[in-house]
Amino acid sequence: MKSKIIAIGLLALTAIAVVLYPKIGNSTRVVPPVTPPVLATNAPAIEVVFALDTTGSMSGLIEAAKEKIWSIANSLGQAQNSPDIRIGLVANRDRGDAYVTQVTDLSKDLDSVYATLMDFKANGGGDTPESVNAALFAAIDQISWSDDPGTYQAVFLVGDAPSHMDY
Repeated sequence: MKSKIIAIGLLALTAIAVVLYPKIGNSTRVVPPVTPPVLATNAPAIEVVFALDTTGSMSGLIEAAKEKIWSIANSLGQAQNSPDIRIGLVANRDRGDAYVTQVTDLSKDLDSVYATLMDFKANGGGDTPESVNAALFAAIDQISWSDDPGTYQAVFLVGDAPSHMDY
């Protein structure tokens, strides 16, 4: 008989605890303080140069190429941790044209880089190989790349013709 009374009592106390817990639990619950996430103090650094063929053979492609270049630049700029981005340009044509290479050094002024990019027009060329090697040399040697080993650095080559290998 005693064990039945104890069992019924425990059952009743359990039922009461289940019914009253939400009311008691909400009023006595301690919420831990929210700590803000720790953010890195240094934004990642990105340096990118786009070497663009601006010869006449690109006339049907150059507008789409410029838009794709800018799309890539925007994607890099929207990476997590708001990267410190610098962009440069190298326009290339061929010997005998108005220029062989036209270099726009790395800059954080993306509006200026965009304006320069949009000013490029397709012209010149005239033969199938172009001065692609000159464009790559300018992208590596005439750009003021950072010496910081933690900086992501890349050159994108955009064009439709192979390089002269005879000069």
